Amino acid sequence: MTTLVAQDGDTLDLLLWRDAGLGSESVAAVLAANQNIAKSGAVLPRGTQIIIPDDVPTAKTSDVVQLWD
Repeated sequence: MTTLVAQDGDTLDLLLWRDAGLGSESVAAVLAANQNIAKSGAVLPRGTQIIIPDDVPTAKTSDVVQLWD
């Protein structure tokens, strides 16, 4: 489990991307772990603590395909 702290003007997806390197696929799991966070609105109040569970989904990676090798 990891805890992130919101700065001025942070939205949940910005905070997850900037501080944890997570994308949109992880938002649902983080919202489930922080059920009262939705009451804060789109912009999180400064100092809001966000819990990121250990089993949060991360982006799937794929091999890079180059057209000319």
